[in-house]
Amino acid sequence: MFKDVALKTSSTANRLEVRMGESISIQTSREEQEQILERLQSREKRTGYQEIQIDFPGNQSLNLSDIGFCFLALDSYPRLTVQEQLKFFKQLYQSENSIEELLERLHLTERARTKGKELTYSEQKRLVLGRLLLQNPRVLVMEEPIQNVDWQTKQLILRFVQEAEQDGKSVILLTESLENAMLLSRSVYQWRNGKLQFVESEITVEPEEETAVPTDLSPGQQMLQKIAMKVDKNIVLLDIAELDYLESIAGTVQVNSNHNQYPGLYTLQEYEQRLQAYPFFRCHRSYLVNLEKVSEVMMWTRNSYSLLLKNGKEVPLSKNRVSLLKEILGLQ
Repeated sequence: MFKDVALKTSSTANRLEVRMGESISIQTSREEQEQILERLQSREKRTGYQEIQIDFPGNQSLNLSDIGFCFLALDSYPRLTVQEQLKFFKQLYQSENSIEELLERLHLTERARTKGKELTYSEQKRLVLGRLLLQNPRVLVMEEPIQNVDWQTKQLILRFVQEAEQDGKSVILLTESLENAMLLSRSVYQWRNGKLQFVESEITVEPEEETAVPTDLSPGQQMLQKIAMKVDKNIVLLDIAELDYLESIAGTVQVNSNHNQYPGLYTLQEYEQRLQAYPFFRCHRSYLVNLEKVSEVMMWTRNSYSLLLKNGKEVPLSKNRVSLLKEILGLQ
């Protein structure tokens, strides 16, 4: 699943280039996110051991005013209305954008005279998007952009990122969730243990290497509707029908069932072969999902899809697997 990033590196730093018209997601801990944000805000050039240095080719002469930030802790003005805040930022950034059109785009027209303290978290998030649209920075940095927001706001943010790429901006997206990282951008990295790794977010059509997994099961194995997990010194048998999805993280498979997570015994490819008699679908290079647990196929943008499970969990769906899924569901 992972491979070392082919970037400029030194013995003391990991260097990541974010080009114009490109977005990247970095999946990392909250503590690491804070350190990255602090470095970007200070535009500090020095790097030490276990630190990321982010460069912007084509944007070498960046000032702090050229970077737009969207933090997890929102900075809405509680006493000002939505309209008053947008007018303030329009004047601050000398923007020519229409406030009325911006309110409509953000689905905040009916909340224009509502004070910031009365907005929901999702509405405050959309108001921050309005500020960024008025600022029109060359680089965007967003901390946990789609965490805890409603469906409408998530869709707006995903479109916002896609349009920013089309406008030639550089976009950095920081999140703890690998699923959100994959949903937000086609270029996904993981920062852990002082090492930057690239996450392959698409399933390729290249044939995979053969593995020594038996395809002819004994009658006893065919009748068994359970799968074995090893937990500490015990062997746990899970009902196959109760499995939600399997996820591969850094080469290790995690089996998710009824809000519980168990360490897998095999690779994701081996599980795919073992479960081929059941309604499991390889929706993504890193995910194998039980289709019986899927309640909705969600299209966020033209190239961004996910599967919504009955328990409310979302797993990514690669765009090159959409046609096959439609065929399985009898939609083609």
